[in-house]
Amino acid sequence: MLDDAQRNGTRFDNLDAVWIGARRRKRCWTRKEIGERKGFNPNDKHPCSRRLVFEWENRAAQNPPDFEGRWITEGEPSFSGEAEMCVELLKGVKNRPNWPYNILGDKKLNDVHCECKFYFFCGKEAPTVEPDK
Repeated sequence: MLDDAQRNGTRFDNLDAVWIGARRRKRCWTRKEIGERKGFNPNDKHPCSRRLVFEWENRAAQNPPDFEGRWITEGEPSFSGEAEMCVELLKGVKNRPNWPYNILGDKKLNDVHCECKFYFFCGKEAPTVEPDK
């Protein structure tokens, strides 16, 4: 979808990104709750682990988002200023503080302030289909 949007004239400049409808879990709103100085707890079983720190808005899906391996750098989600509560989907080359210069952000994720302006896609979860037994 990002590639199609770009082919159809949508620009993805350095600060442009797509909001994907994920928000930091309420129990992970402070570093004290996270138990780390980073934006996530490295213990996979911790409720604020990198795998569990975000959830879908409005309960759009039951399972937590599978973001493993999709963050733009190893330090993300960084929870900068204890204020990065949303997730953006990146496209194109990015130059932002604390990231490598000219890092390719294609289909990578970053946590960000929810007040930022984003492109967005609309959709809904497909129904679950039970396999034939």
